[in-house]
Amino acid sequence: MDWTDGQCIKKMPLYCETTLGLYIKELHIYREGESWVDFTIVLKSESREDDSEQMRNTETYLQSLVQKMRKENDPSIAAYRTFIFEFARRSSFLVAKLVINEHARIVLFLQAFSDKIGDKLCKRCKIDIDDTSSTAHVWSKLKKEALNICTKDDSQMSKLWKT
Repeated sequence: MDWTDGQCIKKMPLYCETTLGLYIKELHIYREGESWVDFTIVLKSESREDDSEQMRNTETYLQSLVQKMRKENDPSIAAYRTFIFEFARRSSFLVAKLVINEHARIVLFLQAFSDKIGDKLCKRCKIDIDDTSSTAHVWSKLKKEALNICTKDDSQMSKLWKT
């Protein structure tokens, strides 16, 4: 459809629940109705605390994932896998939006693991926490190594089933 930004903004409440539609009509940006980009920015910022998806795309959320992982005494393979993929997804968004940089991402990720695993990951990926250049272009390898180390099931029972 070839609607102008103003038309898109005016039609937005029609696609929402009644209460939300009325709320949108009360926003100053709705009444001005000139820029769709500005409208979406205001709408996102107004609903930030109510939108669980937006809350997950924050550095604070990454820190909570790390703390949760660190508190687990003996995380399962599933817990590690879930953490690694969730952290990768959320941190990629934050790095792309320049909320955090690669070094901060790597350091935060490593904090989720025990000292033994963290040291092993640093060694395999040649990471020196004090040297920011050592964390450049290492994220893919670090994620892969973390998955290899943490999700490798070398229990006696798994060996039994493989034979």
